[in-house]
Amino acid sequence: MIKEPENIDVPLLIVCPSKLSAGKVIAEQVRLIDLAPTIVDILNLDLKPNSFQGESFLPLIKGEENKTPMVISEVSGEGEEKDIKRFSVRGEGYKYIATFEAEKVVYEELYNLGDDPKETCNIAEKEPDRLKLLRLELQKHIKQNHHGILQLEAEQVALDEEVRNRLKALGYIDD
Repeated sequence: MIKEPENIDVPLLIVCPSKLSAGKVIAEQVRLIDLAPTIVDILNLDLKPNSFQGESFLPLIKGEENKTPMVISEVSGEGEEKDIKRFSVRGEGYKYIATFEAEKVVYEELYNLGDDPKETCNIAEKEPDRLKLLRLELQKHIKQNHHGILQLEAEQVALDEEVRNRLKALGYIDD
């Protein structure tokens, strides 16, 4: 069964006594893609603005900004599961997960991380507006990074019995 890697939720420590005050704790999530631009920003290095894909989170460290971008992660299956890919989008207290098989979405999940931090209650059907918002974030990511080869339909694909049984056996869905 494909599981999200443990490295998705990792503490980050930045030590730069000459530039940052000690002991500052930031609870917001940040993206790994934003680390290099942040270091460049902290050190005042003169690099081209488009040297990195990410954005500096130095304003967040300084308390000048409290909006954090959506964080997108992806994991691919191996062996028997090589055709399965999972993406997650985290932001604004929610987590959306889309499971793809043969480049089409076959299952979607939505969790309210404040109410359900262990992700035990899929609320995708109960919160269709939130689901659509996070799905749009994933669609943007797929267009930018996967050249549209994955198809995230506007509505969930109906599962045939064989696919449903396979996903159930792998632990992705319950009855």
